[in-house]
Amino acid sequence: MAPLPAPDPPPPPTGFLQETPLESAIKTANSIFNYLADSVSSKNPTHTLHFEQICTLITRVSSLKNLLGKISPPPTWAAITNKETHRKKKTPQQPPIPTNTEINKFKKASVVIRTPLGFVALDSISAPKITSKINHALKSINATVNSQIIEIASIAWLPSKDLKIFTATRPQAQWLLANKHIWTELAKLDQPISDSVSSVVG
Repeated sequence: MAPLPAPDPPPPPTGFLQETPLESAIKTANSIFNYLADSVSSKNPTHTLHFEQICTLITRVSSLKNLLGKISPPPTWAAITNKETHRKKKTPQQPPIPTNTEINKFKKASVVIRTPLGFVALDSISAPKITSKINHALKSINATVNSQIIEIASIAWLPSKDLKIFTATRPQAQWLLANKHIWTELAKLDQPISDSVSSVVG
């Protein structure tokens, strides 16, 4: 009686789920290993593969090779931190630089009242007191420019002992310069101030 032919090894599984290239590669590799294990097990007493089975195995190995080529390496720590650093370096768009006209619109004007050399009459009076005296004098004569009451914001003593007076607008500073003989006398500031040369600073 002739022996029975050896049974074919089990075919590789089909219909793999394509979740991700890595998962598909793992499943394909497992199927190849199982296929080879079955071909040399007791299920295949002759431990041989015929041509079609070898072709199937080669197809599975090629499929595994293609899947491995599609797997991207995980991002490195350096790549992640570099991306975060680049994102943080993006600065918000800077506003446009204002023009001189725009700056001057919000900048206080001033008038410098020059004093003669050695003038010390106001050394003992504080800046707020001088400011108050000048504003009181301006209010007493209803000093206005363009229907706006003139009121000085502050004064400053320059190193040269000249008196710098800050106003809201340049026209107000020009009015103070043009009428300095009036308001300096009313403010009871000493006469040498009103007789000296002065200038307006925008």
